[in-house]
Amino acid sequence: MATAFLSFNKKLVAESRACTLGLYRSLLKTGQQYPYAHKIKQEIRQRFRESVHTTSRQRSLLLMQEAEKTLMYLNKGLNHQDTRQSILNYAKALKVNIPFNRPRSSIKQLPKKKAMMPIKKKKKKMVKRKPYQVAITTRTAFGFEFKRVRGWRQPVQTSMMMKNRVRVQQARLDRFQLFKQQLEMIRSERLFLTQLNCLPRDRLRGFEDTIKMGLDANSKHHLPSNRKEEEMVDREEQG
Repeated sequence: MATAFLSFNKKLVAESRACTLGLYRSLLKTGQQYPYAHKIKQEIRQRFRESVHTTSRQRSLLLMQEAEKTLMYLNKGLNHQDTRQSILNYAKALKVNIPFNRPRSSIKQLPKKKAMMPIKKKKKKMVKRKPYQVAITTRTAFGFEFKRVRGWRQPVQTSMMMKNRVRVQQARLDRFQLFKQQLEMIRSERLFLTQLNCLPRDRLRGFEDTIKMGLDANSKHHLPSNRKEEEMVDREEQG
């Protein structure tokens, strides 16, 4: 029960341990003076064993108070006949747990793993680079850099990195082509409405500005030639 006070100072821990041991010895010594002493002592030991790992401070204090009341009751029974008789009746009803020593022959032996020769693992072979195998910094058309060595197998991480990069760039190219088609459609619609003399006052600029905003957002990570191509389309229309 003293484990509940381990977070306090050492003096309090020592006092709680000494108090617990003192109560334990006093209970055993007092119980020895009664008939059925072996039952009483076994019950005392069992109660203390059940609470040996108690970590709650409140629970530990309650157990110590209970032990003090039991000690007072046992001392009272030495001089008071009625109390003594109630203690004897209680002790008589207690059951003694006889320890059972299991014969070793009845224990089932588990099959042991057969001894095997240790398997030597092959050490990783260090491959020395040849003079022409120099680390080269490669730059893709999109400005992305990675390291490669001529004649060596490309690492999986590099392959996955390039695969993801290609997928992202392809998605941007697809978006650019979609915006470009929509822009051409709006300009063709404007030309058609102009010939019919029913062009709105805003000349469909709202739709065109929205598409251009999408193009600008997509061109931040795109090739510079795409932006130049868009400017050329604008100049052709103005010309």
